[in-house]
Amino acid sequence: MHFLEKLLRDQELWLMRRVRDYALEREYTRYTSTLEEAWRVSISGLTDSIICALAISDDPWELGPDDDYANDPMAEFGKYEARMHRLRGITLEMFLGLMKYYRQSYLDLVKRSFPSQPEADSTKDPARYARFIERVFDRIEIAFCAEWTRSETVSNAIDELQVANRQMTNEKNRFLTIFESLPSAVFVLDDKGIIIHMNHAGARLIDPAATSGGHYYSHPDDQILFPWFEGELARFRMTGEGGVFEFQLMLAQGDHRQVKVRFREMQDISFKFPGTIVILEDITDLKRVEKDLIEALSALRQQASHDPLTGLCNHGEILSILERQLSKSKRDGEAVSVIMADLDHFKRVNDTYGHLAGDEVLRQTAQRMRSVSRDYDYVGRYGGEEFLVVLRGCDKDSAVIFAERLRLCIGSKNMAVSEGTIPVTISLGVASGGGNEEHDADALVLAADKALYRAKRNGRNRVETATEELPVATP
Repeated sequence: MHFLEKLLRDQELWLMRRVRDYALEREYTRYTSTLEEAWRVSISGLTDSIICALAISDDPWELGPDDDYANDPMAEFGKYEARMHRLRGITLEMFLGLMKYYRQSYLDLVKRSFPSQPEADSTKDPARYARFIERVFDRIEIAFCAEWTRSETVSNAIDELQVANRQMTNEKNRFLTIFESLPSAVFVLDDKGIIIHMNHAGARLIDPAATSGGHYYSHPDDQILFPWFEGELARFRMTGEGGVFEFQLMLAQGDHRQVKVRFREMQDISFKFPGTIVILEDITDLKRVEKDLIEALSALRQQASHDPLTGLCNHGEILSILERQLSKSKRDGEAVSVIMADLDHFKRVNDTYGHLAGDEVLRQTAQRMRSVSRDYDYVGRYGGEEFLVVLRGCDKDSAVIFAERLRLCIGSKNMAVSEGTIPVTISLGVASGGGNEEHDADALVLAADKALYRAKRNGRNRVETATEELPVATP
């Protein structure tokens, strides 16, 4: 690849910005495209013309009296641009003036990319490449001047402009229809927060009776202040941060809508149409579905981890909690105690009063156990009429006191069921572990279970503690 070709290809963005800056300085941007791609295409087309000339010869293309500029391949882009700009109502003088700054941008690139002093190597001579670029631009300009002033072109100019005007009107109407049809509310704001444009969805947020195209055709000069996000917009304009967030809008008619808000600066590299675009996507229904889904998942998790009769943790969940608390106790050195509790003579309750009454006794037992537990204690139904309580940060002496409180809470007052009142007592076994040693959850539960059955043998309605030393868990 030729050195100049590589330079022009690699520096396409620099060239685009350079000519854009010249156009801004000389106010040509009042009549040029606002979008970056249009400027890139123009630079790419001119670069292609220069590379086309390079492919034939890298000697400067001097001008001759018999040169056929109309059929010059390196000037084809100039002829095309002449036709396009003429159809847009651009004058020859204006087009030639801007082309001088395109030329200057390429010359600036050569000047900044080569040493100031020419070298013996002609491939690094800046004057030679500057002259080459000058002559290519000369040929392009001559070609589009010839194209612009051809007699048949002049005679057809009015017809061409009329056709182009109809096409641009249709193009405007198409994009206006697309803008009005967008389901999300879109607002274009000036730097004072005044609405320059808004689509139908946006207009309806401000006035529910708004019609499609109403703001564009009937109220284009109304000075409507955008009613939301003043602080957020100020921050976005200053820092470029906070451009996406969710918000609950309160509309004039009292309705509340949850929206996803997006801010975006106008993509206008000519700075002709400054402003901020605000897009409001109505996510009210999505949030409602999301809330329902979260509640459904929460209900599923509750069903999977809790006993449906008592609402306590089920067997698997209470054991998982115990294992987590033992792991935590190894890190922080806190004791962990468990209480295994079993209702006394519960079979008699079922046999005497029926299973529905037995279920009610289990429910009331669970309620009373929760009522005396701390927020960070865990109570679970271990199975049948057995309950397991996990006490975090609680040594054996404190656990015994807590177990006595449970026993008194359960047995101090008969339980009322539809069949009458039932006296209920409970036996409890206490075991403690954790602290600086790692204990196995199964071993801790087994120790509490043995203490429970000792309470049963010793007369029921009492608390017993584990007597054997707990084995230390092996890795």
